Amino acid sequence: MNDTLLWTALAVAAGWLLVLSVLFAAVVRHLGTMQATMLGIAAGRTFDFEADGPELMSPLPDDVRGLFARSGVDAASTHVVLFVSTTCDPCIERAEEFSRSPLAAGAGVVVLATGRESEHSDRLRELLAPAAAAFIPDPDAHETAKALNINSTPFAFRVANGAVVDKTYVSSAKELEELLKPALTAARG
Repeated sequence: MNDTLLWTALAVAAGWLLVLSVLFAAVVRHLGTMQATMLGIAAGRTFDFEADGPELMSPLPDDVRGLFARSGVDAASTHVVLFVSTTCDPCIERAEEFSRSPLAAGAGVVVLATGRESEHSDRLRELLAPAAAAFIPDPDAHETAKALNINSTPFAFRVANGAVVDKTYVSSAKELEELLKPALTAARG
């Protein structure tokens, strides 16, 4: 009888350790996302959702529309633009998460990838290639982000009929999926 009690106690303790491990992993992932924000704040940048990124219902600037056209994307179509940085760990984490999504393949996302060419840029390109209608690196990515007032990564917005209709900081792949669903519906419908 004591053996049964001991094994039950060990099983309960192992179960709790598993739960705590999963919670710890979730906290570490969330802290990685917060790191990008905190580094920006420490550098004197503030993050204001209303001010960061393009203004809702604003048309895409002509130079951005031209870049998209040269990249094979109809700026008047409904699509999602994802801004990532090769030096942003949360960007790589979101790309890894999103690459496993059933919505990723053929999603038609316009990826703006700023930062120096490195193994991280190769990794981002590899992860996002199945979802990308276009992969636009620097210097065009940087200039586009500047023209659209995007000051943080990962950041995404949806375009419909040439205007910005929604935007979000991408703190999870689910946020990117939710932003993408109307674009996929429009493309398939």
